[in-house]
Amino acid sequence: MEPECLVEWVAKRVAGRWVVDVVPPSKDPADYPHPALVLEGGMILPVVKALDTGTGKAAEVNLSLTGWAVNEVAYVVSEGPGGRMEYVTVVIADGQHAPIMAGLNLDILIYLLEDTQFRRIEP
Repeated sequence: MEPECLVEWVAKRVAGRWVVDVVPPSKDPADYPHPALVLEGGMILPVVKALDTGTGKAAEVNLSLTGWAVNEVAYVVSEGPGGRMEYVTVVIADGQHAPIMAGLNLDILIYLLEDTQFRRIEP
């Protein structure tokens, strides 16, 4: 099996897709503590943080984002006081508001890619 680029794999599955639902962050410490975007077709994007590109401030990920579309996927590396951070990001927009850039959970995306690859071998 050929290796697959994570960013390209994500882009193939989410580019141009609409947000149809938002899973709120779990209050259970054993579950994922951040929200997730659910796209048409069923792909779930686990958000770590979101940024309003118009204000430069944190954006809230909630049901108001339903109907927005993913129009860009990128790999971002940032250095800060907390150290080096790596994200696969998506930019979602609705044409009326400033786009929102959402940093996704890299570990979960890698797990989803690996699961897809394993299912090709073991259905």
